[in-house]
Amino acid sequence: MKDVINQAIMGAYLKINLASDSEDELKAKNLMIKQKTEELSTTLMEEARSISNLIKSMEEQHGPNLEPSNMFRVFSYLRLSIVDLHTLNYYLAEEKNENRQKFLLRSIALAIFELSEDVHHILGKNFRHSLRHFPNQAEIISELDKVGKEFNKFEKEYLSDIKEIRNVTIAHRDKNPVKQIETLDKLNLITA
Repeated sequence: MKDVINQAIMGAYLKINLASDSEDELKAKNLMIKQKTEELSTTLMEEARSISNLIKSMEEQHGPNLEPSNMFRVFSYLRLSIVDLHTLNYYLAEEKNENRQKFLLRSIALAIFELSEDVHHILGKNFRHSLRHFPNQAEIISELDKVGKEFNKFEKEYLSDIKEIRNVTIAHRDKNPVKQIETLDKLNLITA
């Protein structure tokens, strides 16, 4: 799970690092990104559907508050969030139009911000409590702690910028057009 989250988040920013490559290198990397994104998104969506079917089956048999079904909801939620990020990144790697690139970057910022708001809660105390049924609970919690630390580092470095992009240009849309344009211009600097 840790690798999938890292791939999704860092994949969204990979385009930034491509700016200094030659045109042929850029095309090759974009093709690789698109292929990997498509493969991973397809796999994750299939897994999310399978998990969703499992949840439905468990709830039909045991009721809606069954603890394991809550845990599977977390797995499915994360997969669906990552599919969204990969899908947006796929189209960003493909897009040539600056306005559409900026829209996709703003959408990625929105998706990352919403995921960051949710991830600490959904992987928190209740989720950890449900892990008590697993024989390797300590190992799983140790891995969750590592993911949490990496996510915290990511948030510390990027979240304030992501939040500004989200709040000013896409989710709440600041009523001040000057502020929106200034924030959009910052996106231009990021992608240049």
